[in-house]
Amino acid sequence: MKRIFILSIFCLISGVAFSQVKIGLRFSPSYNINRVSSLSDTLILSPQQATFKMVLGIVTEFAFTDTYSFTTGLAFAPKSVGINFAGENGGSYTNATEEYKIQYLQIPALLKLYTDDYLPGSRIYFHVGAMIDVKIFDSPENNDYVFIEKFLPVDASAVLGVGTEVELGISTIVFGGLSYNRGLTNMASKTIALDAKPIVKSDYFQLELGLKF
Repeated sequence: MKRIFILSIFCLISGVAFSQVKIGLRFSPSYNINRVSSLSDTLILSPQQATFKMVLGIVTEFAFTDTYSFTTGLAFAPKSVGINFAGENGGSYTNATEEYKIQYLQIPALLKLYTDDYLPGSRIYFHVGAMIDVKIFDSPENNDYVFIEKFLPVDASAVLGVGTEVELGISTIVFGGLSYNRGLTNMASKTIALDAKPIVKSDYFQLELGLKF
């Protein structure tokens, strides 16, 4: 088993070493949606209205062949968490609303598949994978907000997207597409005491725009 693991790591490193590497910039206007739920008998939870955010970062793409590649990078990704809750059976938080702002460093791990050219220098791509978000900042919009006491330091989401890229020259490529990030982890690690822990997850619909060199 140990030999198989070492061989797998060697093959991965070898593949990266012999791949064609491109580095670029990514600009992603994003529609941030929260999913909130709880089995509590004392609170009814619902998400607040979705918000628009801007994700900015760099991308690194390792092209193993003309038709598939591995993409990673680093981006600054702000998120918002807004919760409406109403108390039942004498709950003390009747008809309240709280908002929190969180900032992450976002690390994608995506497999990207390309079609043949539909026009000279232009082709469609599909990508699938995961997004790891490392928290660097969080704060309530109001110091009186107490529902979420602590957020997880790491958030994760599944990613699915489609887009197109066009060659502008020998070494410059412009790309654009749509991507959906579905939150997998409960962002709230510590909340006020309830009979059932609430679940807070964050989704993104993104317009992805960028350049690769």
